[in-house]
Parts: sequence; C-alpha cells; structure tokens
Amino acid sequence: MDAGYCGRCSSSCKTDIRLPSFEVMPRISVLFGVTVDCLLCRGQALSGHLCPQRPGGPGGLRYDGNPETTISLFERKVVGFMRQSKICNDYVMVTSKGNFTYRMRRQLQCAAYVLLGAKRISKIYYRISMGRPLHLVNPQTFTEKITWYKLFYCPENERIIQCSDKYAVRSFLENLNLGNYLSELVGVWDTPEEIDWDALPDKFALKDSNGCGHNIICRDKSHLDKGRAKALLRLWQRTHFGRYYAEPHYDMGEKRILCEKYIESAHFLPTDYKIHCMNGDPKILQVCQDRNLTTKRFVYYDVEGHPLNFGKYPQKSDLEIEPELLVDMVRICRIIAPHFPYVRIDFFVNHGKLQIGELTFTPSAGLKPDLNYGDGDRKMGEMLDISGLLAGNG
Repeated sequence: MDAGYCGRCSSSCKTDIRLPSFEVMPRISVLFGVTVDCLLCRGQALSGHLCPQRPGGPGGLRYDGNPETTISLFERKVVGFMRQSKICNDYVMVTSKGNFTYRMRRQLQCAAYVLLGAKRISKIYYRISMGRPLHLVNPQTFTEKITWYKLFYCPENERIIQCSDKYAVRSFLENLNLGNYLSELVGVWDTPEEIDWDALPDKFALKDSNGCGHNIICRDKSHLDKGRAKALLRLWQRTHFGRYYAEPHYDMGEKRILCEKYIESAHFLPTDYKIHCMNGDPKILQVCQDRNLTTKRFVYYDVEGHPLNFGKYPQKSDLEIEPELLVDMVRICRIIAPHFPYVRIDFFVNHGKLQIGELTFTPSAGLKPDLNYGDGDRKMGEMLDISGLLAGNG
C-alpha cells in the first residue's frame, strides 16, 4: 500500500485532526497490530458522523452498537484525543495536551519505563532534555539532585506520597492550621459515575488527584459536555502518570476525582507563584506567566521579589505583587518546608486572597532546561543540600 493512501477506501483523504503523517503510520500499525486506514474514515466514525463497517477483531470495542463495527486499541487512543479536543470551548478548558502525537508519546513512555526501569530511563530523558549526562553518585546541580530525590527518596517517604495527592494533602495542611488557605472543596469521588453533575456549581475545576495537568476548568456548566468529561476523567484514572518521567510516588496514592471552586481570573488560568524550599527554607520564587497549552514563561526571583538573572526570561524589575501577599507566602513556606528536604509550594491569588495550589516534590521531573540559562541549575544546586540523604542511601 502506498504511503498516504487509505487501506479501506483507497483514497488520499485528509482530516483536520493533527495526527502523524501517513509515512509513520505503517510503523505504528506494526506496533499496535492494526491496519493502516486513513484517519478521516476513523475520525468520522469515532465522532458519530459515519459508521464504516469494520470487522470485529481481538480486543475490539464496539462504538456504535453495530456488532460488525469495532474499535481497536489504536483507535481507542484516537477516541481519547477526540473527546478531549471536543470538550474544549470558550467556557471549558482542559489543561493537559490532547493531540494525538502527545498521547502516542505518553504510551511509548509508559512502555519504556516498564522495559528499562526508572533509573535507566531517567538517564536517557536527562541526556535528551538537559544536553549532558546525569550524575547520580555525586549530584551537583539542582536538576541532578531532584532526579536523585525522585528516584531514591520520594517513593520511600509516606508523607511525600500523601502530599503528592491533591486531596490527601489537605489533611496535612489542615493539621498545620493552614486549612483557610485551601481552595473550597465541592466534592470528591472515586469514579466519574458518582458525580452528581446537577449539584455542581456553575463554575468549578475538576481534577485528577494524582498527577499534573489533569484538570477540567469550567466557567459555565451549561457549556460542558458531561459525557465527554466523564470519558476524559475515566481515561485519566487509568493513566499511570508516574511512568511518564519516572516519578513513581505519583502512582502510589489512591486515584480520586476532586472538584474545587473556580478561581476567578482575567484568564482561564491565574498567575502561578511557586516557591522552591530547600532544607527547610524558602529560597527561590518562580512565577509562571502566560499559562496556556502552548506558551509558558518561567521568571525567577528571590523571596523578596528581586529578579534573578537565570532562566530564559530574566527580568530587570522587581516582582509586581502586593507586599503583604509575598510576605504571607514566605511565612506559609516556613511552616511547611521544615517537613521536607525539598518542596515547591504553589500559590494563587483569588480576589486578593492567597490560596495554596499544591505541593510539588519533583518539579518537571528534574528536567528543567530553562535553568541552563544564567547558570541557574548550578546556583540552585548549591542551595539544596542532600548530602545527608546520600549518606543514608549509601
């Protein structure tokens, strides 16, 4: 079969869905054991517009009620993409990527993790992302130390496993008398089928409790496709997020869905203030601007709001924020930080009130190439002392 032509309709039909070129499809078909049909035929069927007669096969899943029509494992991934892309509109946003290439990469990452193991695959990712070998015996830079931390310390620490869970962390913070800084919890469920959608407020955020970026942000419930939302939540619950970049502590908690009150902002996603705390002290303030699916700008300051000269977007002026809010952030960090060798504490501002977003222990899985600019990786590495952990692990 010539590349670019459908094995079922023998045409070079096209689709507006962003998918790999037909040149790579034969290799994908060998990997997943499916025929190389054009994605227009599949896409139309999966979206419910057409229903081509596909013979049943091992592992097939019916998608239209016709016993002669099934969907393969490969096509199931396309379904997930289409459900995610179709749920988004002017009032609903999904914070994880949903294109086909991204989903295929995630599947291959999970396979690589299982085949190669956490340590070996981490070395590969580090070489690709940071452009240099990973040193785990005597880590010196910030990213090397975080990679060591995620491989050897976090999976063995029950408190980190608890606090990586967006729901379980609430009890930890409440015990520190910080419950008034948590976002308002609407509900928590084990499965999407338990959600009473009619009881949800008009604006809310649905989150997967374990992982990063698995959020459905809704500003008007009347524009939410509940069926596709439930399908997406089910997909996230089946996901082993910790296998993507070898962060096994994320897969050790209980899978749940939580709903929080919507954080009002001029945009879908408010500015994110992240404070890196090392050895019990807040050290670096990282501000995440332009938070959307295609562009993020990380700007670094000290904890007094003065700009630092590392990162891709160094600033010359101080951070623009109410001084009282910055002082309160640092105060909260001094309460939380002594419980961990390293933790990053994320904050949002909602109607002038400070809220804790989450606690993160392995930022970007230890892969932060933006810190190569301005020697930030080395400078932050000097701030984080894990010599005691290294000695204990030896």
